[in-house]
Amino acid sequence: MTATAAPLAAGTAKELVISDFTNETSDLGWFVVNDNVMGGRSLGAFQAVENELYFKGVTNTNGGGFSSIRTQAVYVDLSDYEGIRLRVKGDGRRYTWRLTTDARFHGRAISYWADFDTRDGRWTTVDIPFSSFLPKFRGYELEGPALDPRTITGMGLMIYDKQDGPFELHLQSVGAYPADSLTSSLPGRHRAGENKYRGSSQYDCLDDDDRGRELEHNRQRDHGNHRQYAGDLRRTADRAVATPFGDQLPE
Repeated sequence: MTATAAPLAAGTAKELVISDFTNETSDLGWFVVNDNVMGGRSLGAFQAVENELYFKGVTNTNGGGFSSIRTQAVYVDLSDYEGIRLRVKGDGRRYTWRLTTDARFHGRAISYWADFDTRDGRWTTVDIPFSSFLPKFRGYELEGPALDPRTITGMGLMIYDKQDGPFELHLQSVGAYPADSLTSSLPGRHRAGENKYRGSSQYDCLDDDDRGRELEHNRQRDHGNHRQYAGDLRRTADRAVATPFGDQLPE
């Protein structure tokens, strides 16, 4: 039987805490999905304790190369918010936050991914705008549909940075932040950057000026490549449908 969190109503201009791993917030029913479901060799597990969820394992790129944890069905309307806010302590590796909605691709469920970097041994608050989430099907990027924050049905945390070795991430809270919540100027807080056509949405640890210059450079470059990219993307999506296991890529 699928555990379902109670529906969460869209809020006001205040930050919404979806879970802080205490009795005051919903139990999201986390479970593990590693690449061994596709014949991979990565290992991963989690432990939920008071005020924290601990995600740890070892990735092996000789196979799928990913490990993830996901929630059971969670029905939440986040249309009053700008994006997802995470409080994490990582290991310097890149992780991915995953969302699902009722969106479909050729009748199949799709997911939305946004990458974020971590700082080794340091707590940081990561803001990921909904505009940074890219639609995926069996690991392949799609042209659409765009994420609809009104119809969130699930969440997940994944490591899929194409590196071998141990990983370790502490997750203290999962929430949503309003549009007027500016975190880039606060200590230990970083705002995710949008990188729509490069194949991933990346949170980085650059300062605001460097981040702005990088994004402007990417926009100019990507504008010129977008038409060719769109054609390649359509062919990739068709191949994803035809490939039973998406070349061992995570869903």
